[in-house]
This record gives sequence, structure tokens and C-alpha cells, in this order.
Amino acid sequence: MDIIEINKWKFVGGQICLDFINSVGGRIREEESDSLNYKILEDKLESFTDLVDWGKNTGILNEGSAKKIILFASQNEKAAKRIHQKALTLRESIYRIFLCLTEKIEIPQEDIDLLNNECTAARDKQKLFFQSNKFVWNFEPCNVDPESIIWHIALSAAELLISEQLNRIKQCPGDNCGWLFLDTSKNGSRQWCDMKVCGNLAKVRRYREKQK
Repeated sequence: MDIIEINKWKFVGGQICLDFINSVGGRIREEESDSLNYKILEDKLESFTDLVDWGKNTGILNEGSAKKIILFASQNEKAAKRIHQKALTLRESIYRIFLCLTEKIEIPQEDIDLLNNECTAARDKQKLFFQSNKFVWNFEPCNVDPESIIWHIALSAAELLISEQLNRIKQCPGDNCGWLFLDTSKNGSRQWCDMKVCGNLAKVRRYREKQK
């Protein structure tokens, strides 16, 4: 899988929702026995502007829509902060959902409820469009609603949860990483979020241990 790196963003997850989960430097467990008790290392979504920049780099927003949403934020700071916090809350909820599935532990009901609520809001904004000789659900072209990024993420997570690819989600075992990714390799052998980073660091660590 080719890795696309634009500015500070890396897109290695294979799905929009997983790439959003990975908008942190990493996650580390604070208790070895509890995978849901974790600490975020270097949150890259520090502001509403970062959220819009991420959405633009994923293709969710075009240049024009991003500029209009940034203008909205400059005129509505409280609303922008609320949406930013809402996005972060959704990110951690879908992270816990997918993590619980990979580790086969019980999913917190509040996380399922939150995702359901966001999906309901997103579906309410979609319309039927006739494209390429078929009808599809989609958002209005050039949508400038400041919550549109959240809609795309929520629906991406829901679609992945009901897809046959669900059992291909893995968590990177790299030091201080914890990113999630979709293993699309034929034999399911992908181990790292990024072989050039976490994979190489693991190789170096094993080499140094052998030299002791």
C-alpha cells in the first residue's frame, strides 16, 4: 500500500475513519491490563483549523469549501471550538470501538450510542443523486457546513463496521504508536502502520539487542 504524506498528515489507515483515528502521534496504555486506559501522544488536531486542514488533505473538503469554513470559524469561535471538541470525542469513540473489536473485548455502549447519533445526523444531510446511471446517497457538492467532516468520518466508520473487511483491522505494535490500519495484503501479513517508520525502528531495536 502506497503511503501518502502531506505536511504533517499521514494516510496509512486505508479508510477515512482509520486515518482520522491516526491523527495523533501515538497512543500508549497507562495500565498494561486495560487497553482502554491510554494516553495520547502529540495530538495533531490541536484546533478547528487543524481539523479543516486534515479534511482538505483527505479530499473531504475542496479548497473553496475549506476557506469558507475557516471564515465561519473566524466569525463563530465558540461554535468552531464546539465542533472541534465534537470531532475529538468522535475520534476517541470510534478508536475504542475498533480497538475492542480487534482485542475481542466488550465495546462501551456509550461509544456505540455516540456513533449512532453522528450517523443519524449525517444521514439527515444526505440526498439521493443520480450519478453514473445509478442512484447514490451523497452530500450536496461543495458543502460548506462546518460539521461535514464529522459526517464523513462517522459514515466511514459505520460502513467499515458492517463490511467484510472488519476482521482485517489491525493495530500497529510499534513503540508509542497504536495506529490502526486495514490490512489489505493478500495473505494478511502486514504488521506495521508504516514499514519505513515503525517497521524499521523495530529492526534497529532487534539488531541492537543482538549486539549486547
